[in-house]
Amino acid sequence: MFQVVVASVVVLGLASAQSTDSEPQRLLEEMSRLQEDYKRCLVEQTVNLGRSNGEGAETILRGVSAKCLPTEQQLRAIYGEMPISKVHAESLMQRDRKLGEDAGIAALLEARARN
Repeated sequence: MFQVVVASVVVLGLASAQSTDSEPQRLLEEMSRLQEDYKRCLVEQTVNLGRSNGEGAETILRGVSAKCLPTEQQLRAIYGEMPISKVHAESLMQRDRKLGEDAGIAALLEARARN
């Protein structure tokens, strides 16, 4: 959460310098919503795909990646609108994927432990 807030503040400052007043706010709100949607998708799909079978994490995460691809593409598009480098946008995407995958694996292990 702290990383998202710090990144949002940095992005807002950069976007403010290059856009209209409402555009940075719209981008930040959309980015925040898509980050939450993407993480939720990764967690829910990891649990859904992994709960009832013995597949390993790598196989489950490949399936999850396919299921969450539309949200990932939307998030990538928002990062593409930000006044940041492509390298920075890709590192943000990798961070979001890693955080979501880690949360998904933890949720799956909890679900399996309850059964």
